[in-house]
Amino acid sequence: MKGKDKKQNENKIYNLNVHKKQKNIIIQWHITHKCNNNCKHCYEKNYPQNEILNFKDLKTIFNKIKNFEQKYKKEITIKDIAITGGNPLLHPDCFNFIKFLIENKMRVHILGNPENLTKEILNNLKGIVLYQVSLDGMQIFHDSLRYKRSFETTIKALYELRNNNIKTGIMFTLFEENKNDLLPLIDFLRDGEIPVDYFAFDFGILYKEKNKEKDKILSNKLNTEDLKNIFNAYLDRVSDPSYKFRLLLKHPYLKIMQLQRKKINFTPNKQNICDGGCLIGYSFVIFSQGNMGLCARLPQFIGNALTDDVEDIFLNNETIKKFRQKENFTQCKKCKYFSICRGCPALGKSIIGDMFRSDAFCFLFEPIK
Repeated sequence: MKGKDKKQNENKIYNLNVHKKQKNIIIQWHITHKCNNNCKHCYEKNYPQNEILNFKDLKTIFNKIKNFEQKYKKEITIKDIAITGGNPLLHPDCFNFIKFLIENKMRVHILGNPENLTKEILNNLKGIVLYQVSLDGMQIFHDSLRYKRSFETTIKALYELRNNNIKTGIMFTLFEENKNDLLPLIDFLRDGEIPVDYFAFDFGILYKEKNKEKDKILSNKLNTEDLKNIFNAYLDRVSDPSYKFRLLLKHPYLKIMQLQRKKINFTPNKQNICDGGCLIGYSFVIFSQGNMGLCARLPQFIGNALTDDVEDIFLNNETIKKFRQKENFTQCKKCKYFSICRGCPALGKSIIGDMFRSDAFCFLFEPIK
C-alpha cells in the first residue's frame, strides 16, 4: 500500500476507533419485513413487505462485510449478528442462512416472534446465542397491541425455547400508555419464575404522519419526572438478587444513573467523537433488499450492501459520518456525558423533527464545565 493511501485509511478508521483498540461492530439484519403479526407500534410498516434477497445474495453481502473486517482487523471486529424482520423465520432461506453464519463463527441472535416455534423450527435454531421476543406490558395492554392471547403465546414460547436449551431475552417498548406496566411485568417474570435470561427496554418511536392508527392508543408524551422515577425503580431491581435474570442497562440514561449511584466521578471525553450510547455510525443495519441504513427506527437509506461498496458506504457516507462527530449534535454536545450517551436520534426525529436533537426525554443533562 502506498504511503498516501495508507494515511487516508488510518484517518478513516480513526473516526471509528477513538481509543485505538478493536471496536466490535454489530450487524442488525432485517432479512424480511414480512410478519404474521400486525403490531400497532411497529416501524416495519415503513418498509416493503414482499421484497427479499435469496440465499446467494445474503451470503454475498456477508462476505463483503467480512472482507471489510479483514482489511481493518486491527481496528474492528465483527462477531455478533442480530437476524430480525418482520418475522425472520418467514424468510424461505432463514435456516440455511443461520447455519451459514454459525459455520462462519458468528454469534447469531434472533429477534423474532413467539408463534409457530415447532419442534422442527426449534431444532433449526440450535447453535444460536439467543432468541429475543417482545412483551410490551401486562396481558391486557400487550394483547391490545397485537391480538388476544398474544401474551400467553409469548410466555409459552419462552418455556419451549428453554426446553430446547436456547437462551431467551425480552424487549419492552416504552410509551406513556404502558409506563405503569414496566415494573409489574419485571416482577411478574420473577415471581412466576418465567424462563428468561435477560430483560431490556427502550423508548418507542412513532412517526404519526405515516401511522395514523397508532394515535388511537399510543403517544410520545412521556413526562421526564415520571421517567426518572421509573428508571430509578428499575435500577433498584438491577441490584436485587431475587431477580434471576439480567436486567440490561440498554438505554444510556441507565448507565449514567448507575455511575451517579456509585459516585463515580465521570470525566468527559475531550475528543470530538462519540462511540458510546446509540450505535448509529458504529453498526451495520441492513434491510430486506440489501439497503443499508442508520437505524431500523430511522427510515433512511445510505446505500445498498449488495450493489455498492460496503467500505465506501460505512466510512465515507456523509450522513453516517456526521453521527461520529460531536459538533453535529445541537444540544448533546454541551453535555459532559456525550461520549457515553447522545440519547436517541430516532426519538429526536420523531418528536422534534431533527435526528441530531436526540435529547427528547433527557433529564440528565449536565453542562461541561
